Amino acid sequence: MLEFPRIRQELTLENEYMTLTPLLLHGAEKAEGRAMKAEWRIPSLKGELRYWYRALHAPTFKRTTELAAAEGKLLGTAGGGDNDAQKSSVVLSDGLKKLRPEDGKKGPYIELYPPKQQASFGFEPKKVFSVQFGYQDDETRFLFEPLLRWFELVGALGQRSRRGNGAFQAATDTFESVDEYLGQIETVLQKIGIRYERNGQMIQTKEQGLLQHSVPTWRQTTVGRLFKSEVEARKFIIENAYQGYMYDGKKEVSGGIRPRFASPYHFTVRRIGQQFAVILTEVSYTLSKDTRTFDAAKKDVYRFLEGGKS
Repeated sequence: MLEFPRIRQELTLENEYMTLTPLLLHGAEKAEGRAMKAEWRIPSLKGELRYWYRALHAPTFKRTTELAAAEGKLLGTAGGGDNDAQKSSVVLSDGLKKLRPEDGKKGPYIELYPPKQQASFGFEPKKVFSVQFGYQDDETRFLFEPLLRWFELVGALGQRSRRGNGAFQAATDTFESVDEYLGQIETVLQKIGIRYERNGQMIQTKEQGLLQHSVPTWRQTTVGRLFKSEVEARKFIIENAYQGYMYDGKKEVSGGIRPRFASPYHFTVRRIGQQFAVILTEVSYTLSKDTRTFDAAKKDVYRFLEGGKS
């Protein structure tokens, strides 16, 4: 178990997970060696948790500095300038069942658009791994566990994670229906204190945060179509949903480099019953001035999610 002076041993636990889609993670080696193996790394998980902490908690703060301070108190900071480094109140560590480097084999894992496959090193579906969590005190556990649960429900790890790769599921999660899955999301939102409303298979926020245009902020999560295999679910994301980003010949909502902006969409996959559901989570984002077709393109994205064609 974890042994750190600031962590209370009675506040430690170990969660077990299973990969649902190829997990494409790379280590911190030099460029020529990075592509030679896949590597499961705790910093990758912690970075994702930071992102979702901001997306969920941004509406409760008036200034980005206040949000950053709260995040740093929970997850630590590197320090810099006039600020000292701050240790995390949560400690994460590899568990007993690790993803071994030799398991990171090369295969045709990445589906790209136009439809083709690109070989990459990664961990295959049905690989088991676990993570240990240790908390400094009960308050830390109270704040962190809803965040972790959110990530277990809608998050993904590694390369191409917004396009269906890197999906995983807690070993204890055996959702029998979409309603059961969405019920878990509602429970998390209630614990965090986020006002929301549910419309069919969509849950969306009712918060109007002051930081929503400077910090990506959670807006809604939708359960789309269900498929017999994770391969079919990922192909659906690539071959259909991606086309919804291409409206009027412009990459209006898929993210871009010139001007640079991140896509507000996070696609992933979760197992519900014996099928694989496509999950779409949207965050708010301020795009460039030339975004007149943005709303129309968004409608295409959700139409594709439901299985339609534009």
